[in-house]
Amino acid sequence: MNTGTMSTRSGISWMALLPLSLCGCDPVVAVAGAEFPDWLFCVITGTVLSAALYPVLSRAGLERYLKPLALFYGSLIMMFSLVTWVIFFNRS
Repeated sequence: MNTGTMSTRSGISWMALLPLSLCGCDPVVAVAGAEFPDWLFCVITGTVLSAALYPVLSRAGLERYLKPLALFYGSLIMMFSLVTWVIFFNRS
C-alpha cells in the first residue's frame, strides 16, 4: 500500500471528525440558572411534535402507508428539530 494514500485517508478521517470536536462551542440557553445546549431543546421539541402528530396520523388511517415506521418517525423528529433550530437559533 502506498504511504501517500494512507496519509491522505488519515487526513480525511480527521477532517470528518472535526465537527464533533466543536459540539461544545454551540450556543447555550439559560433555564432557571442552568445552561443547556440549543440542540437539546431542538431535539426535545422535535420529539414532542412528532409524538403529538402520531394520534392524528393513526386516526386518519395514514400510518399504514408510512412504512417503515421507525425511519418515518425518526425523519419526522429530525425535520421538526431542524425547523425549530432555523426558527429560534439561526443567527446568520
